[in-house]
Amino acid sequence: MSIKHALKWSFLSEIASKAIQPLVFVILARLLTPEDYGVVAAAIMVISFSQIFWDAGMSKAIIQFQGDRTAAANAAFWINNVLGAVVAGVVVVISGIVADKIFHDPRVELVLQVMALQVVLSALVSIHTALLQKDMRFKHLFWVRLATVVIPGLVSIPLAWYGMGYWALVAGTLAGQVMQVAILWETSPWKPCFSFDVTIAKQLARFGGWVAATGLLAWFYLWADSLIVGMYLGSHELGLYRTGNAFVMMVFGFLFGPLMPVLYSHFSGMQHDREKIRETLSKVIKIITFISIPLGVFIFANADF
Repeated sequence: MSIKHALKWSFLSEIASKAIQPLVFVILARLLTPEDYGVVAAAIMVISFSQIFWDAGMSKAIIQFQGDRTAAANAAFWINNVLGAVVAGVVVVISGIVADKIFHDPRVELVLQVMALQVVLSALVSIHTALLQKDMRFKHLFWVRLATVVIPGLVSIPLAWYGMGYWALVAGTLAGQVMQVAILWETSPWKPCFSFDVTIAKQLARFGGWVAATGLLAWFYLWADSLIVGMYLGSHELGLYRTGNAFVMMVFGFLFGPLMPVLYSHFSGMQHDREKIRETLSKVIKIITFISIPLGVFIFANADF
């Protein structure tokens, strides 16, 4: 698939999800309280942090790997799923400490224990998704994305209407993840088998380690402010803060989200041509900067509306 064709389907995927998510977001914001969003945001913060350790950079490593595709995919799959099971267990064990010592909200404990299931579900499909991105099959990923953004809304809104509170958000998130697993395992051309090449696993781990380190820095960039709000101000303020933050992320995500998976796959295919990568990356940065600064000023100026 050409980069233009891939970008088209990647943008369609973002348009579809961003058309549905704001609608669901507005409806749920009318049915739920800031505390509801704050409790779930605290749990999502921890689950997002755990992804750094169970994914271990394997998804990105698979996309750039140029050797035996099947052996690499199997090695990465088993690494992810073993680490996913371990990390999910750790999340369950420390959930009480996290709820009590960090967020000072006992409701976070049970939510975190339930959402640990998301770690296991995500690990089951991370390599399937990476292989589709590697092959630039964003049309396939479009239909997966569309299904998995519709389901959470269909589940969360009725539950919120009937007074389930933050459990409506939890149920919607897990339902969407289950749907993603079902679709990818049914439609993906690759299926894992009981095979593990130690040599290839070491190659993937070396690359993945640097990706995981980058992911750790990215997590602090995205979540450090929310962590401070949750620790010192409580669930109510965290919910308000994340609601405003979510709106801004929706806007920028709509514009730039589709670029990332396509560009990463594109750059991986020409990884040995440093000059071409440098030239392309320079153009992309200039375009993003030209768009994002005026957009940020516009959002700031119209915050009251």
